[in-house]
This record gives sequence, structure tokens and C-alpha cells, in this order.
Amino acid sequence: MWWAQEIVSDLDRPQWTWVPFESVGPLRFGQSVDDVAAVLGEPISGWDPNKQWAPFSTPGIDTYYRREDLTLAAVAVDACRGPQINYEGVRLVGRLPSELSPWIETTAESLADMPPGLVLQRCLS
Repeated sequence: MWWAQEIVSDLDRPQWTWVPFESVGPLRFGQSVDDVAAVLGEPISGWDPNKQWAPFSTPGIDTYYRREDLTLAAVAVDACRGPQINYEGVRLVGRLPSELSPWIETTAESLADMPPGLVLQRCLS
């Protein structure tokens, strides 16, 4: 397939855990873009403080920052090649929405109280 090289197997993805209000993998909410870049070991590219957004291509994530203090507020994960994110044993990245829908429906009440913090992106070509 023409897009097969862009999709990374789950076995080859870093395994990160989402902790609501605290972190996504090695990234902690409240870090500066410089702190995030240091943790990821990747230079900052595409940073625009007016947009509060910075992409990090090696791990396959985009990071978003609060307007008030430019600290980490959310992480968007590329579903094709980004890290696998787990929450309480549930794999959240690279799955069909129909696979996650039953889990979302059964946990919607507890998730409604959580801050945004994590955004899962679908594969875009």
C-alpha cells in the first residue's frame, strides 16, 4: 500500500501512559516548550507563541500551550506513527472509533470530569 511506510506497528511505538491532570508519557502538563523539547530530545521547530502550538515530528506528537503562561496544556498524538497511549490498561491510539466507542460510553461519566489534556488524532495522508 502507498501509505504503509507511514504507519508504525504498535510493537515499534513508545508506550506512554496518560495520567489525567498530570502527564502524557514523559510530558507533564505545565511544562514550557523548552522543557518539552528537552524531555523529547528534539529541537523546537515550527513554534509560534501566538498560536501556542509546537510540533515534534520524531515522536509523532503536536503540543499545545496555555495562552496565559505558555505551559503545556494538551498533547495531540498521530494515530499512525505516534506513541501508543494507555489509560488504565486501555489502548487509546490507532484504534477504530467503533472499538473505543463501547469503552467511551461506559466510562463517559468519569471522563466528563477530566480536563482535555489529550487529543487523539486519526491518520491523515
